[in-house]
Amino acid sequence: MTSRFIPEIVDQFSASVSLEIRASSEDVKRYLEEHMVKLPSFVRHDRLLQEEITMGILEAVDGMYVPA
Repeated sequence: MTSRFIPEIVDQFSASVSLEIRASSEDVKRYLEEHMVKLPSFVRHDRLLQEEITMGILEAVDGMYVPA
């Protein structure tokens, strides 16, 4: 099972072996940069908007990463 650290979930599996796996911010940034080309042209041509999108996503994922 995979999950963010949520105490109620962790408690349910307290007797199980666990392994914490977190994506580094650099890995997430690299993934996002490679996929910016799929966004609308107004995003592709606005570096500041790309950075704002990247920072927002980095804050939201907080180390959790699931490739699409």
